Amino acid sequence: MNPTLNLRTHILAPKMLEKLMLRDKPVVPPDSVIKTFGNLKGDRIDLVLTQDGEGLCPGSFVLKNGNWAEFFLDT
Repeated sequence: MNPTLNLRTHILAPKMLEKLMLRDKPVVPPDSVIKTFGNLKGDRIDLVLTQDGEGLCPGSFVLKNGNWAEFFLDT
């Protein structure tokens, strides 16, 4: 972990998100029929989940401030 890195420019900028995000991958490996989006643009992302060697880390996420985030947090 490097606390000097700016998350907005290093990870959350739309161009960086497009490079880093997983496309057309099963949500529940190995053979889930539900897959990540294949054509989503970085500027349309509202929720970022992280993963480690064990899989998804639901306790570590980033939410973009907006209507969807408000709905997500209220439900």
